Amino acid sequence: MNSSLLSCTMCLTFTGLPPLKGSSPFAALALFSQEISSLSVEPCEGEELVVTVFEIQEAEVPSFIKRELEYRFLAVLPETLEGKPFTNPAALCARYSDEEFFNIRCKGSKEIYHQHYGRYNIDKIWRDDILPCRTYLRHCVLAA
Repeated sequence: MNSSLLSCTMCLTFTGLPPLKGSSPFAALALFSQEISSLSVEPCEGEELVVTVFEIQEAEVPSFIKRELEYRFLAVLPETLEGKPFTNPAALCARYSDEEFFNIRCKGSKEIYHQHYGRYNIDKIWRDDILPCRTYLRHCVLAA
């Protein structure tokens, strides 16, 4: 574990429907299932969070960050369930507000936003009308 970054993060899973030819998997998602699995954290005073921690080799970190553009990566030092701190830091995937995402990740540029999401008719990153993927949600409930 010396040359790797631990990450406690989300898992992005589609429902198994093939993407439309020449389009994003998000487009297939929006048209067919309205389900996606994605998880981020938000500050909540006095609360704790149980996470799954996995390793990412340092060489893979840039690709991971590029692939998970919508997240703010926070350095954390997780603890075991017994309260013992991990020896390596971890990256925790926190959400940006839609406004923060546009201003920080897209540098306030509509062109950059369009390149990543707008061209797929995604006008907001965090939406209330998209449901959790049932299989992924079941895994989360069983793990808790």
